[in-house]
Amino acid sequence: MKKTKISTYRYHDYRKYLHDWMQANSVSLRQLSILIDLSPSYLSQILNNKKELGADPQTLSNVKKVFRLDKDELKHFKDLINLSKSESHPKKIEVYNKIIKDSKYKNINTNEAETYSYLNHWFYVALKEYFSVEKKKLDFKKIKDDFIFNLKYSDIKKAVSFLSKSGFVEIEKDTDNILAKPIHVQCYSDVYRLSLGAFHSQMFKLAIEAIEKVERNERLILGNTVCLSDESFEKVKLMIENLQTEIQKLEEADTKKSKVYHIGQAAFPLTKRIVK
Repeated sequence: MKKTKISTYRYHDYRKYLHDWMQANSVSLRQLSILIDLSPSYLSQILNNKKELGADPQTLSNVKKVFRLDKDELKHFKDLINLSKSESHPKKIEVYNKIIKDSKYKNINTNEAETYSYLNHWFYVALKEYFSVEKKKLDFKKIKDDFIFNLKYSDIKKAVSFLSKSGFVEIEKDTDNILAKPIHVQCYSDVYRLSLGAFHSQMFKLAIEAIEKVERNERLILGNTVCLSDESFEKVKLMIENLQTEIQKLEEADTKKSKVYHIGQAAFPLTKRIVK
């Protein structure tokens, strides 16, 4: 019986693809292991995130045949394996940058591609907030002058074009007035986390610049280096999450907005576990 074909382009996790294909075609783990020439125990470990599927020519050839993938779908499947294997955030970004260049991927995963582009450029996010203050003329020189951190005219134009095409802002044709629309990014969770990591990296760099560029009374950079138990650190995380919620409420209630701020909280370990 001919198996149901599922496109790999709808997936960001090759394990989820394997699970869904097995379910759609009523194929057991043992049956799939025979089809792609892997031992049942090894395939089980792959599906349970304990091992990685190989990207060698023979395995990929078996995958292509069993799942009836064309060359582009197979390439995407291989990219998903490499994405899963990547241990560092920069490496994951490198792999996803390859994935997002694929027009077929972008056409199917518009929310993911849009969110990734949005959060990968800190000034896209900042300009959306800048335009939310009030309806204003699209004046590139004033925008550049209003920003403390250096923005090129080409970056501003690229950002405005993206924000407009993606529906984050609306530009009035007759007046050239521009105003942000109250919409939020919608994205598959893993891509969102990857994008958010890139965004935070950029904002940490700006925080360093802010020490030199922003007067002390207009910024607040605090930090404590402490030794805590895992239980206490979980409480710290909850406190920070609650603070973020309060800041969002404050923004919603504010009727006299005048500046764009970045308010970030960070907490991370400096050592491995000291006490076993």
